[in-house]
Amino acid sequence: MARIELTPNAKQLLRKASREAIADYLITVAARYRRVKWLNRNNRYREDCIQQYAEDLEANSVSDAHLRSYIAASGPAHVIDAWSFVGRAIDALLRRDSYSAIHFGYYAELRSAMGLLACEGVGVFDRKHAVVTEPGYTKCLNVGAGTHRVVGPCLRHWSTLRRAEELLDGIVAPADIRLSEWLVACRAAARARAIAKGWLMAWGVDLWQIDRDHDARNLASYRPSEFRCPEALPVSRLAEFVRELWQMFEPSAGGRFAVLEKQLLRRALRVGQAAASTKEAVANMGFSPAEAKEWATFLSGTTGPEPLNQAEQHDGIESAGCPLQVISRAALLAYIATSAAAGHLRNAKYSVEDLGFWWRRFGVTRGLWDESGAPDDPSDAWADVQASLEDIEEALQANHEARFRSWRTDRSKAVGQLGAWELIAVWGLLP
Repeated sequence: MARIELTPNAKQLLRKASREAIADYLITVAARYRRVKWLNRNNRYREDCIQQYAEDLEANSVSDAHLRSYIAASGPAHVIDAWSFVGRAIDALLRRDSYSAIHFGYYAELRSAMGLLACEGVGVFDRKHAVVTEPGYTKCLNVGAGTHRVVGPCLRHWSTLRRAEELLDGIVAPADIRLSEWLVACRAAARARAIAKGWLMAWGVDLWQIDRDHDARNLASYRPSEFRCPEALPVSRLAEFVRELWQMFEPSAGGRFAVLEKQLLRRALRVGQAAASTKEAVANMGFSPAEAKEWATFLSGTTGPEPLNQAEQHDGIESAGCPLQVISRAALLAYIATSAAAGHLRNAKYSVEDLGFWWRRFGVTRGLWDESGAPDDPSDAWADVQASLEDIEEALQANHEARFRSWRTDRSKAVGQLGAWELIAVWGLLP
């Protein structure tokens, strides 16, 4: 299958995609509407956007206003679905179902990328896609390729633009200090733009190598897995990977993803070849002596969670590590898309109550909390995750070489909780 290469005209149109037009739409949504639904029920493209958009293009009757609102609302909606796919990938991994884990992980990446592009003003449909341009008009991006083949090239081109750097620079901001400021303070050779592009290129590799890996993905998704059985990972490896992945996304008072931001900063400083002493650099950034010491100690460390390492590797689907790699990339790409969507909601001054129509129902539907009532603070659900992680760790310490079935059955409640990645969507999107 030939690789899709965006034409100069397509790239020019993508550069005209307007994040501001998406932000402006969300700002104008009246309070009485934002508290009841993501998208008005009378939206022309709500139920069958692909077919309706194609028909409207043919008839020259595209509703720019309805299309812009659809794309704006699809940003957080895609993000929610992306985290669900991450959860299903983890469920499959914890059953040693490698091919299903890869399948769900890939779709988590795909939906994350679609959510991120939607936040940037790009609606990915089928063979005819839509770009929202300033001041809110839309144009058709007709590249003759469907969703799977166009998402990667679009995200790849977007990752080279200054707006990608600007977005990630604001997202990865430990202690509310932008990544670029940290890099300058530590006299890193690489700048934020190079770091941001490198991350996006690494985490989206499964999307833009889809042409080359098309047959491999089909093997994972459509061919009998019994004909090609990858090596089964030991229980201890599975449990440790899932534990570290969860801990990267632990909510804290320092921000939605403060733990992950710190890990990414340390990685960026190492990749960027920071020249200044960490202790010296941090001391000049306005921290108290105690805070500066804590930051310097952390940033001078050389170890990190396994998922960050796995995200940069790309083995074939028959490798035992492949599902770990795909899931790691999916979670990191979902983090970027979630942060982009949350930024729009925050700028539009959405509140926890505004989004109550979604997260309270969603939590009950997905079994995140009881029907008797949602928690006042959804991040309180981390206590359940933490208890499950401790339960799993206790089981491994008691019997390091635990048998797979007994491990799953004896700790079934904890194992089940570790697939509840929809929680990240709630924690990440709420203001």
